[in-house]
Amino acid sequence: MSASNASALAGVRVLDLTDASGVFSTRLLADLGADVVRIEPPDGGSLRSHGPGLDGMQDAECGYYHLFHNMNKRSVVADLDDADTLAKVKALVRTADILVESGAPGRLAAYDLDYESVRQINPGLTFVSISPFGQDGPWSNRSGNDLIAAASGGILGISGAPDEPPMQGNADPSYKMAGLAAATGALLSWQGVCRGAPGVHVDISVQEATVMMGVQSLNPCIYTVEGHIPRRQGFFGPIHRCKGGKYIAAHALPQSLLRLQAVAAERGIVAEEGEAIPGAGIMKQLAANITAEEVMALVEEFDLIGLPVCGFEDIYAHPHFQAIDQFAPVRHEGLGLDLTSVRSPVAGMAADVPARAAPVLGEHTEAVFAEVRAEPDRPDNAGVVVDVARPLAGIRVLDFSWVLAGPLGTRILANFGAEVIRIESSVRLDIVRMEGAMLSANGVFNDANLGRRSLTLDMSKQESIALIRKMVEQADVVTENFRTGVLDRMGLGYDELKRINPGIIVMHLPGCGVTGPWAKRGTFGGILAAAAGLNEISGFEGSPPYGIACAYPDFTSPYLLCLQILAALRERELTGLGQEIVLNQLSATVSLMGAEWVRWG
Repeated sequence: MSASNASALAGVRVLDLTDASGVFSTRLLADLGADVVRIEPPDGGSLRSHGPGLDGMQDAECGYYHLFHNMNKRSVVADLDDADTLAKVKALVRTADILVESGAPGRLAAYDLDYESVRQINPGLTFVSISPFGQDGPWSNRSGNDLIAAASGGILGISGAPDEPPMQGNADPSYKMAGLAAATGALLSWQGVCRGAPGVHVDISVQEATVMMGVQSLNPCIYTVEGHIPRRQGFFGPIHRCKGGKYIAAHALPQSLLRLQAVAAERGIVAEEGEAIPGAGIMKQLAANITAEEVMALVEEFDLIGLPVCGFEDIYAHPHFQAIDQFAPVRHEGLGLDLTSVRSPVAGMAADVPARAAPVLGEHTEAVFAEVRAEPDRPDNAGVVVDVARPLAGIRVLDFSWVLAGPLGTRILANFGAEVIRIESSVRLDIVRMEGAMLSANGVFNDANLGRRSLTLDMSKQESIALIRKMVEQADVVTENFRTGVLDRMGLGYDELKRINPGIIVMHLPGCGVTGPWAKRGTFGGILAAAAGLNEISGFEGSPPYGIACAYPDFTSPYLLCLQILAALRERELTGLGQEIVLNQLSATVSLMGAEWVRWG
């Protein structure tokens, strides 16, 4: 990384009035350096008592959910029914940059802290609301939780075995999706404010955020083109039981299939006719006859796509996670304990920021209320017309990513005004583009790649590389999700791109990072979810670890991409320098289960 990223959002004040459905959003902003002030009722509210606590204690300081989600924040106790205290909170609102609230729509109106009220005292405020079904519409007044969001968002109905009830994913995947969307929406709006636009009301429906998880497994084209409705089938992705009882997640790409078939034939295993996924039957039979360790040796030898299905014990002890510093103890002085802490999900931008334990209730009340904070220094937008729906207008992105996680992330950037130019190999097209009745007709491909321009090049030719270098001169961001080292071998590594354009921001999305034993391992989203421990903690007792019916990291990583790029753009405005960011998708998926890790530790 070229720029100092210890405080990408330093000076940005965020007021946090969220419950369990929204608190993850403000944790992400805090990790990126924002001053997040959590406004809490005198008893700590429902969040601090959410879920079990350390050693089974029910205490405002001991809840696992609180201990993870409120790290890096400050706590202010405020009884909003007290007029003097409410006046102090409104004074905080006047000088804040972002306010995030969650729960029933309109719950803050009684205190004149709703959007229409606060915009009168702070027109540049970004106001984010997270609710079960959005701020308006026929279901807007209905209650909800993570389970209801999974049900109404569609993912619950197709998760689990056909002969069992629908299966909910553990670690609140719907709340995580809503939090990711809310944090991204907050920074998109704030980016517009910094360029002269007024603040806006960002409306996040947990149900709608959940729907994004079904872009692949619930895509409407499954019905309109293929003519059938998705059903529960027990698994989503290549999960296989091995001899000895362990499970692996592995898949053979076409270039490896012939060699795998030869190994299988030596054991009397042959391909089944009409396989929906070529090689899946062979892999399943092979796994049943050899141990998980032997399967992973084949994965290494034949360069297959694969990782073991891991539990928390496996992850904590594995050399790969030790090599990337996935875990570090965080001292909680109030409890007198060292808590198990995972890397931040936005560690690509926040790796150098030491984690602070969740605050004791009201720990910073006096200090925050005593602070005299000037109103935010915002640009004079007199005569400037900024489209609030296109805060990224003028930002150019060169997008080398393919399949899902990368394209979905750059689609979000394109949706909000960035010029995204997709650069694709003419020799090796996107595998999702090639799925379907005809080239580029796949519904998932079209959903993931809306709003961009397309350039196809033969990357083996020097004139193509020379053209890309020329484009980098006028670009702001480069994104890619190849295996580690591919761009370097093409002569387009970060050092070369930085030489061409010192302000360039380069975002890498490797499956397993750039260091550690698995750094060069090929992966897909479903395989990452299995290796990150999500499958092991989801499902019914005794059921195979098949996980929920989506490639979960393919839908969380797009938001993590956007968040870190937006933070890097802000930092570039301050320093003039770009930077290199690595979004380790496996590590980030482990980190999304941070509350569960606090509990496990």
